[in-house]
Amino acid sequence: MKKIKFIVLFVCSVMLATSCDYLDIAPTEVSSEEEIFSDIKTAELALGRIYWSLYWDHGSLRRDGFKTELGACTDEMYDHWETPASRLLYNNGAWGASNNPLGEWKFMYNFVRRATVFIDNIDKVELKATQIAYYTERVKQYKEEARFFRAYFFFDLFRQYGAIPLPKELVDISNVDNTMLPRTSVTEVIEYICSELDIAAGVLPDSYSTQELGRITKGACLALKARALLYVASPLYNGNKMYADQINPDGTPLFPQDYNKELWKRAAEAAQAVIDWAARAGIVLEQPNPSNPIDNYAKLFYDNTHSKEIILPGLLGTDMTIDQECTSNSGDYGGYGKFSVLQEMVDAYETKDGYLPFKMDADGCVIYDANGKPEINPESGYTETGFWSGELYDGKTMKPVENISNMYKDRDPRFYASISFQGTYWKSEFVNRPLYYAYWLNNSDDNFEGNKKLVGKSNETGYGIRKWMDPNINLKMSWRTSHHYPLFRLAEQYLNCAEAWNEYLDRPDDKVYSAINAVRNRVGMPSLPITEEDKTQAGMRKRIRNERRVELFYENHRFYDVRRWMIAKKVDGSNVTGMNSLPAMDELEKAAQASGLNLSVPSESKQVGLSVFYKRSKLMKRLFEDKHYLFPIPQTEIDKNKNLVQNHGW
Repeated sequence: MKKIKFIVLFVCSVMLATSCDYLDIAPTEVSSEEEIFSDIKTAELALGRIYWSLYWDHGSLRRDGFKTELGACTDEMYDHWETPASRLLYNNGAWGASNNPLGEWKFMYNFVRRATVFIDNIDKVELKATQIAYYTERVKQYKEEARFFRAYFFFDLFRQYGAIPLPKELVDISNVDNTMLPRTSVTEVIEYICSELDIAAGVLPDSYSTQELGRITKGACLALKARALLYVASPLYNGNKMYADQINPDGTPLFPQDYNKELWKRAAEAAQAVIDWAARAGIVLEQPNPSNPIDNYAKLFYDNTHSKEIILPGLLGTDMTIDQECTSNSGDYGGYGKFSVLQEMVDAYETKDGYLPFKMDADGCVIYDANGKPEINPESGYTETGFWSGELYDGKTMKPVENISNMYKDRDPRFYASISFQGTYWKSEFVNRPLYYAYWLNNSDDNFEGNKKLVGKSNETGYGIRKWMDPNINLKMSWRTSHHYPLFRLAEQYLNCAEAWNEYLDRPDDKVYSAINAVRNRVGMPSLPITEEDKTQAGMRKRIRNERRVELFYENHRFYDVRRWMIAKKVDGSNVTGMNSLPAMDELEKAAQASGLNLSVPSESKQVGLSVFYKRSKLMKRLFEDKHYLFPIPQTEIDKNKNLVQNHGW
């Protein structure tokens, strides 16, 4: 086997976006393919390095997990820490081919090469006599695990850049011309991904022992295939005339210009294949606490280390980071309060009777007027005036509450499991007081999100994140918890199935309704159809898109969903709002004067703060243009590869 020493890899700088450490897949004392694959133990380290691609950011998932910033780059939330700056760049449109903090071209192609090296060489490892019985079958599985990852890396590149170069074999970098790979059409990219996943799925088992949880299974291959086919059937890739100018130098079109309805059928059948596999493999829509719809959903995320719903978990171990970052930054809670959930996200949750609170347009987007006010759906019974008292779930028990805005009354149970708001309780076992997001003067402690209006620390919308938070830990005592991040979970596949069948059929039938209702019924939401509009394709399109938004909140789907549906200009290019949690001083003074209250008296100041809190307030105007639907290919790659054409608008 030819040795490829790192010291001679200076030429790889001209290769397809790889770095000169592309063989850095084992301890530093092992520096060649020959040495890596001379022993099964070092070969296992090489595979482990490929798995590591998911975890490189301080032990947390890099692209599809907690450490990503995608929710703050779309209409789910605002990162009021404002660091790293990528959130601000995406929200104000100040990113591009030379400055794209979320682009992963180089990183992904680096790991494409690692996976290919592994696939090409693992069969050549000579097993010792004492290893044959144990490793013969495992070596076959190792190869297909690497094949899955290569397909995963290609899909990651596809959803960011669309048509991409597709190196199926190792590139001979000794000849620079070999590195000048053109982009491959999105159709061919997805076909190759699916074919590779079919090969892997034919070899990999349904599950492993508990000690090997997190390894790639047959189900993971099927799930990635279903997701890839759903994407390529979607408007961004399926007959998108905006990309008619995307043509390679040899005249090859990169995006199909004719709409292909059959792609939806193929996506639906692929999602159904996952659901069928799950039934055989013991993967279910889990119900960890069926008597409590709120906790039945919440527990899927804060107590999921033995989840029967997760198809492929990202193992995060015992940690307190996610709880710290998302728990209230009030002094007695011990959290940092990193994210402010947007009012637009709150508006997505239906009433408990299954009605959308607001009218939506044909794309499934709530219709807002120029002042950011939505038109209420009269069928829903929703109102934004008045208050109520009763009980709310604090994460462990029902807790009496008072003066809760009617905005938060009788909503989808997932609302209470996912979002915290003014007046609700959270783990009162440790902090026996309501959460405060409203601001008022002359309070005497630190138990207020907006108390001191600290830039980058104070909640700016009046809503915090509750999803993923563990009610059993006390952050003030530095207690830790354990989460798995679902890279793929079964609920997504039901929603994929519902969406694909709805787009394929002229009118929704039981295939659509049964799939979406399986997800809804788990949390006690009523089955569809409810309204006459629900019996139409357009009406169910609204429902399905909104159901994805709610069910998959803070799981990094929304960022790509609004792009593949081509609604991002509407969603990510408009005003985002929240409650008036950080009012200006003159507003407080005017309100106090109008009500005859004294801001110097704490109890009266509180009344003033609450009186101005419950109104929709503009947080920022975000910018999204047509060119933002796909990432720009890095300018450095365009400069060194004459066969690469840049994405539309860049």
